[in-house]
Amino acid sequence: MPRDIGPSDSEIIPLRSTKINILKSGILIPLGVTAAVCIVLFSLSNFFQIMYVFAGYLLFCIFYAAYVYSGIRKSVFIYLIPFAIVYIELTTSLLSTFIFVFRTILPGGEPKSPGFLTTFVSMFFGAGLMEELMKAMPALIGLSIALRMPNDTANAPSTRYLDWLRVSTPLEGLMLGLAAGAGFIFVETLYQYVPNTVEQVAKSSGAGAGFANGFALLMPRVLHGVIGHMAWAGISGYFIGLASRYPGSLIKLLAIGWLLPSMLHALWNSSSHLGGMGTWVAGAITLFVFVGCFLKAKQLEAVRQGRAFIPTDSIIVGGAPLPVASGTLPERHATAWGGLSQVAAAFFQPKMATAPAGAFPAGALAAEPPAPQALQAAAVPRFTLSNGAERYGIVAGQTIDLAILFPGRGLASGALAEVTVHPQDPQAVGLKNMTTGAWAVTLDTGISTEVAPGRSVKLVANEKIKIGAVTIDVQAV
Repeated sequence: MPRDIGPSDSEIIPLRSTKINILKSGILIPLGVTAAVCIVLFSLSNFFQIMYVFAGYLLFCIFYAAYVYSGIRKSVFIYLIPFAIVYIELTTSLLSTFIFVFRTILPGGEPKSPGFLTTFVSMFFGAGLMEELMKAMPALIGLSIALRMPNDTANAPSTRYLDWLRVSTPLEGLMLGLAAGAGFIFVETLYQYVPNTVEQVAKSSGAGAGFANGFALLMPRVLHGVIGHMAWAGISGYFIGLASRYPGSLIKLLAIGWLLPSMLHALWNSSSHLGGMGTWVAGAITLFVFVGCFLKAKQLEAVRQGRAFIPTDSIIVGGAPLPVASGTLPERHATAWGGLSQVAAAFFQPKMATAPAGAFPAGALAAEPPAPQALQAAAVPRFTLSNGAERYGIVAGQTIDLAILFPGRGLASGALAEVTVHPQDPQAVGLKNMTTGAWAVTLDTGISTEVAPGRSVKLVANEKIKIGAVTIDVQAV
């Protein structure tokens, strides 16, 4: 509506406003980088210098889009570290060591005969295993930091800088992989493919044609990152981050994280032998595998941080609390985010019948969700559960696996708990024991008790409860 009084000083001069902070604005970095690149490009005349800046800018745009979409809270500048690590690997004598192992000792050299199978085998060893291992190095370093440093030392003055590379979750590993993949594309494209193309074309058609062909190669080489080096390294990083959460499955997860992207890499490099649709098929497979890993990494991050983590698009997190269930839940392998199975069931079976009282099949809905007005009238407080540096947001209706939230703490797999609301007091929230055995619980007061299956332990803000060997710090949000 029009205002009778004139505009304020901060409205006329927005920089004077105390209600905005330009330096913390999310739009400042992409616009600032774009402005800087524009000015630099105007000042350059050397073709290769222009290509360096332009390729770096395109890679930044791809990575920054993924960075913003991920919702990760690490500074974007930290990802210059994996970029630099890969740069060092490719521009020093380390590269010759990798080449000797994978292309001389192992069958990763040029295929002896043309054909899909021989090319695939050669590319699997010489390109897939070798290059994916090189790109995985930053995430592997981060995994080593996470496994060697206890969670309670995170952000301590002596370890704060190491935390920049710490890989404690699949999302952290995936983002390091994306940055490493960007570094690989930059070096391989601008130090090998573009210069070689310019030199070869220039010999027969002149320097102008050479530069034009070099630029024409630069564009697809860089943009291919979304279904190429960046995606493959992101998939690898996802499994490395998963290994951090499940150290008992370390070898298996690291093997998957190395072999899967290596096979996708080899498939792309040998896809020309599959006909005109070969590259489309190979690219589509990589795209869907990578997007699947990305979305799952975000969903797991939402479990870890609760509503403090704001995901977008294809993941449904938070929203209205689900109705409080009673009885037992026979779904023994429930995910840490309790709403996933219910949402999936509601999507695929929107007209499912209401489950009988006391029995809830996997994915079944107990009742219609309460109306928004009712939720506002009886707001349920949310809590975070923490043990060490990691905090997990919870809301009413979730079924969580404490062994997944706090891996390596001595809890058996399937330590299920449901976040419940007291039927007479909507402000009272507890954890219901959904296992078949009693919990040995020690309250913050020192009182020890047993919580039988189907019973709950009340959550009180700023207090600790000990379930088995795990001490859980409860905080209100």
